[in-house]
Amino acid sequence: MSHLEDQIKIVVKTLKTSSSNQLSLKSIEEQLNLFINGVSIPQLIKPCLISDGIVELNDEAKDELLSIHNKAAEEGRLVKFVPASGAASRMFQKLQSILNKSENFSLEDLGKISFEDKESEAVYQLLINLHKFAFYEDLKKLLNLDEKGIEELI
Repeated sequence: MSHLEDQIKIVVKTLKTSSSNQLSLKSIEEQLNLFINGVSIPQLIKPCLISDGIVELNDEAKDELLSIHNKAAEEGRLVKFVPASGAASRMFQKLQSILNKSENFSLEDLGKISFEDKESEAVYQLLINLHKFAFYEDLKKLLNLDEKGIEELI
């Protein structure tokens, strides 16, 4: 049994003896088990289609929802949702690691060592495929660069 599992068992035992829990003990144990064992990856069997839980909105419903959205925007009630999953930080973790190793490297240098080093390979693939990312056009605008300028930067 791992040290982590021992610690979790202590937490569960402590929670069992506490009478002021807001979550049920069963719910806490389920969450801890997910933490220890992880979750299974769902097997996709087909794409979602209309009537498979996907609802197609008619023009009237679209207009009504757009009106609600516009009113909320005017009142300043829109917020940006950032998931707490850590996906954003993980996405650039290898890039940051490579930058920490050396500030001066070329794409060619990175390509040469990418066969030996997984982090280098991941960053190399990111850079050579940057134009495929959804944020690519926004990145060019933010950096005030055209296609040639961003290629030189890479």
